[in-house]
Parts: sequence; C-alpha cells; structure tokens
Amino acid sequence: MDYIPINSIDDIDPRKISIRDINKRYVDRNGNRYATRFNLETRRVEVVQLFKNKQEALQVRTRILEQKKAEQKERGSRLKGDSEVAAAPGVTGGKQAAHSMPGEDIPVNDMDDMEMGLDDLDVEMADQSPFQGDASEQPASPPAISASAAEDDEGDFDTNAAQPVAPSQRVFIEKQFMEEKSAELGKIKERQQIILNNLKSSNYWDSKTDINLTDLEREMDLSVWQPADEAVNYYRELYGYPRSVGHYMMRLLPEDKQAVESEPDETRRLTMIQRRETRRTFEEIFKKIKSYTHRLMEMVKTADTAKVRSLPANSQKSLNDALVSSQILIQECAETLQDIQFWKHRYP
Repeated sequence: MDYIPINSIDDIDPRKISIRDINKRYVDRNGNRYATRFNLETRRVEVVQLFKNKQEALQVRTRILEQKKAEQKERGSRLKGDSEVAAAPGVTGGKQAAHSMPGEDIPVNDMDDMEMGLDDLDVEMADQSPFQGDASEQPASPPAISASAAEDDEGDFDTNAAQPVAPSQRVFIEKQFMEEKSAELGKIKERQQIILNNLKSSNYWDSKTDINLTDLEREMDLSVWQPADEAVNYYRELYGYPRSVGHYMMRLLPEDKQAVESEPDETRRLTMIQRRETRRTFEEIFKKIKSYTHRLMEMVKTADTAKVRSLPANSQKSLNDALVSSQILIQECAETLQDIQFWKHRYP
C-alpha cells in the first residue's frame, strides 16, 4: 500500500478523516509511518504509529529517550558555558556570544519536536500495539459501526459512557483544540439555522400545532447563538489581550478560584485562568448546543408518521435532512464534551 507523504503527525487531523479513508497510511519527513483506526469504544478516529515488529517499537522509544537526554545534556553544557563567558573579565554581551557558538546549529523546529516527548506522540509500544510481530504493518481492522453503537436508547449521544482516553494513547495539542472549537462555535448559528429552515420548509408544523418555530428560533438566539459569540470573544480576550488576574478572579468557579489562589506566581495564575475559563465557557455552550439540537431532533422523531407520509416528497426530504443534520451535530457535541473531559484530565 502506498504512503501519503506528510511533514509531521500534526498534519493528520482525525476529525477530517471519513470511514472510507480509515485505511490510508502516512509517512512523515523522518520516515515515521502512521495509520488511522476507528475506536468503537470512544467512537472516534485515532492516529497510531506503525512498526514492523516489537523490536522496532522498542528501538523507537529508546531512540526518543536518548535524544531527549542528549539534548538536555547539551543544553546544560551551553548554560554552563554562557555563565563562564559572562563572568570572564572584559567580556560583554554574553548572550550575543552564546548565540554565535558553533553548537547553536540545531533548528528550532527540531528542538520543539524533541520537547514534545512521548506523551505528545502516539507511539504504541509492543504490548499496546494492534500490529504485533507482523512485517505486514497492517493495523487492526476498524470494527463495523452500527446505529446502536453511535446512539443510545434515547437517541442522544452519551458523553459519560467512555472515560477520557489516557494521554499516552492519543495526541492532544491544547492550542489547536481551542482554535478548532472556537471556529466551530463561529459556525453554530448557521448549522442550527439550516435545521430550523428544513423544519419550516417541511410545512409539518403550522399554526394549528403547539410548536412555534419562530419562538424557538428566538429562544435559541438568546440561549445558544449569542452566548456562543460571547464565548469566542472571551477566549480571544483571554489569550489575545488579557486583563489583570484580579479582574478575572470574580468570574471563577469556587474550585477554580481556590486552585488559582494556591499559585504564588502571577504568570502561572493567568495561565490557569486562561485555561480554566476557556474550558468552562466552551463546556457550557456545547452542552446548550447539544440540548437544543436534541430538541430539534425530537421534533422530527415524534412527528406523526401518517401525517408525514401525506406530505409532498420535498417536505418529507426536508424532515429527513433536519433529522440527519441534528444527529450529526449532536454526535459532534458529545465528542467535544468528551474531549473537554480529557482536557481536564491532561491539564488540571
């Protein structure tokens, strides 16, 4: 099977991989090989690194550890050298001299890659890997996906069914995650508006019914769309032009306030506030999105079957489109809420 060339593992976005693309394989500029698989328990696509056998997996782990040790040792030597240069009589600009040292030829990107460590790389060891002792490099076949696996008995997606995935089993880049969720919130009004428009165009709910779609739309604007915009703006403020720590202390939840107050350093306090406040607001709004979208889905699922069949074909299609769009959005919200739980686990 041919490999798709990529720069690094960061180029593989599991959220953009469809089931039909699940068996594609990738190779980065360093020759590392990756594949994707569907985890039925967590209901998400995962990135795994491919190894020909146990020995290769162990060698990769050993090599990474050795690289990190060598890099740390070299960094310590440079720091010691900087101190000696700065302390020497008649020598000025110790920092500038240090930057011109011969050893300073390691690209910044390479240093950053080594700093990632094992937790940020989805390196599966032999006792965890689904492809053990086989030169074919064939990952485990993705299990079949059934409707019951993706949806619970009430038609809602259960965010509590699976525990947060352990850090060593997946890649989690905090800043990238926040940017992705921020972008999704920016599009949420458009997505829910499409569902509402499909419900309206079906002409199933008229003035004789007790459901007023216009009133529901107004309610969603106040409860979901405006708060979503506020959450995005708050996130931009926290990371783009943050105010003083004291300003945010009044907004914190009691447990968050206690955790922040336990930090003696002002910079660390602000970092903790940025993380916890973004997490809190994102979690609140995605719960609301999920709840209101579930209401829209239930409207279609509880519609009278006989009446639906009496509608024109285009009206029936509008109802079906609304149902499918609702189910997809609910699933995405459930996955996001599960990711936020993992975020809490990874960065308390």
